[in-house]
Amino acid sequence: MFVFHLEPVLKHRKHQEEHIQKEIAELQLQIEEHNKELQLLMDNMARCNAEIRRLQREGVTISEQLTYCQYIDNLKCSCRRIKMEIARLEGQREKKLQELMEALKRRKMIEKLKEKKNLCYLEELLRTEQKLLDEAAVCRYKVGSAVIAG
Repeated sequence: MFVFHLEPVLKHRKHQEEHIQKEIAELQLQIEEHNKELQLLMDNMARCNAEIRRLQREGVTISEQLTYCQYIDNLKCSCRRIKMEIARLEGQREKKLQELMEALKRRKMIEKLKEKKNLCYLEELLRTEQKLLDEAAVCRYKVGSAVIAG
C-alpha cells in the first residue's frame, strides 16, 4: 500500500488554505456591512439636502439652516471615515488573496509530489508483479521440460 510520508505537510497546507479562506470571507462580510452603513449615511444625507432645499423655499431661520449644515457635515465626515475603513479592509483582503494564492501553490506542489510518488509506487508494483509472473512462467517451463525429458 502506498504511504506518502509528507501527508502531514499536505494536511497542514490544506488547513492553512482553509484558514486564509475563512479570513477572506470575514473581511468580505465586514466590507459589505460597511458598504451598507455607507449607503444608509448617503441616503440620509440626500434626504437632509432635500429637506434643506424644501425649508429654504418655505423660509427657514439661519439657526435651523446651520443645524442642518452641521448635521450634513457630520454625515460627510462619517462617510469619509467609513470609506477609509472600507479601503483598509479591501487592502487587507487583497493581501489575504495573495496569501491564498501562495498557499494554493504550496499545496499543489505537495500534491504533485504525491502524485509522482504514487505513480512511481505503482510502476514499481507492476515491475514486481511482472517479475513474479516471469519467474512463474520459467518455473512452469522447467517443470514441463523435466517431465518431457524424464
